[in-house]
Amino acid sequence: MLAPVPGCGGETVRPVGPRHAVAVFPFLAGTPGRWGEARPASERAVLIDMLAALHQSAPAGPPVAAIGLARREDLNAALRNLGQPWRAGPFAEPARVLLAGAADQIRYLLEIFDRLAGAVRASEFVVTHGEPHPGNVMRVGSRRMLIDWDMVGLGPPERDLWMVVSETGEESRRYADLTGRSVDPAGLAMYRLRWILDDISAFVNRLRIEHRRTADTEHAWLALKETVAGAAQLRPDSVE
Repeated sequence: MLAPVPGCGGETVRPVGPRHAVAVFPFLAGTPGRWGEARPASERAVLIDMLAALHQSAPAGPPVAAIGLARREDLNAALRNLGQPWRAGPFAEPARVLLAGAADQIRYLLEIFDRLAGAVRASEFVVTHGEPHPGNVMRVGSRRMLIDWDMVGLGPPERDLWMVVSETGEESRRYADLTGRSVDPAGLAMYRLRWILDDISAFVNRLRIEHRRTADTEHAWLALKETVAGAAQLRPDSVE
């Protein structure tokens, strides 16, 4: 794991204005992974070892990571306003039509999310990275370094594990052996569902506000279509 370089006063993050902060990390001559790439079992095992060590470290200042959806109210507002055209920009009305077609499924997934989140809130919290996807693992020779700690926070271990655990269950068994803690399938399902719903919320919000056709809005539209299509295919037994 790659830690930031402490400042003169020991701080690892320094504010630079009301909206931004800066952290400095050592330069590494390595190769990062890529978002979405498949990880072989050996890579997942290494990452499980890293996360097990992280989750057993003593908390020393990380904030509690939110469990609820970041833009829940924006998504609720969008679902309430599907009966009239959206005229904020070139992708607004296509986004409304797309969301309207999947509205029942999304409301259903929100209900499942709320039920699962209620149980997760009672879990033991540990220090979690937040986004241990392949793009945040750097290969430095034979070592693997977990980078990009912007989302670090206290939360259930499943906040990290859902991105690593495969259907074989091998990673869950390895984690339990290392930590003495069983992996909660409901927690994995909740965080997997949270990622999908957070993406839908963010992309819908981006296309409901005033916008023009840009690379950013085109990406948001294509990503919304892909994410909604994936959400529509979720089976009840895969998220409950």
